Amino acid sequence: MRDHARAAIRAIFSHLGYEIRRSRPDPWCQRLILERIHALKPIRLVFDVGANEGQSALEFREWFPDARIVSFEPHAPTFAKLRARAHVDPLWDVENLALGADAGTRQFHENAVSGANSLLPTDQQSDALFPDNPHRTQALTNVSVDRLDAYCARNGISAIDLLNIDTQGFDLEVLRGCGRFLEPTSTRIVIVEALFVPLYLRQARFHDILGLMEEHGYKLYRLIGGHADERRGLYWSNALFIAC
Repeated sequence: MRDHARAAIRAIFSHLGYEIRRSRPDPWCQRLILERIHALKPIRLVFDVGANEGQSALEFREWFPDARIVSFEPHAPTFAKLRARAHVDPLWDVENLALGADAGTRQFHENAVSGANSLLPTDQQSDALFPDNPHRTQALTNVSVDRLDAYCARNGISAIDLLNIDTQGFDLEVLRGCGRFLEPTSTRIVIVEALFVPLYLRQARFHDILGLMEEHGYKLYRLIGGHADERRGLYWSNALFIAC
């Protein structure tokens, strides 16, 4: 009976010009790529830089239940939401800190949407890309910045399995602060947000990120997800790098 019902439904949709197919997950989505890598060698330590409210960290927790996650978020109000989420997870540490090439204090741009906050000023060209530009700066504050290698030295960390960087144009500076951790022997997988339209002044250019990663022994495995439209093509995407 059930098979007859399915056949009847398919026939109706076929008559209307539609075809019913079983939905299958994209084998090249970020989750399945990382799960394949994890199956070969477990991902036990994740650094989530530019964590915002912990959206990416929650996905990593679902995919890697036994991994330790360290999230970095410099913006105090956003960090409070991140800390509340992480509070119930004993393997999830949070740091009210930005990472960059130089330790110290830097001006931070609080923008219309917290996910668009940045250590870089907004590029006014971005107004032409969005009707209600989420990158418009509403206020300025100061935040603490440290180098990734210095943080690891203080905390006895010798290796990172997955380094995820989403810092709204500041990503190249984060990479430059990795020191010896920007080597495949110290960090296995690196995911970096790549911007392809002008959102921030002095934002990292993708060819500079690619050149630095290749220089340090990484290969671009795939661009994953992001945002695009028919007029301008790709706005941003996640660049996933693995050891050559």
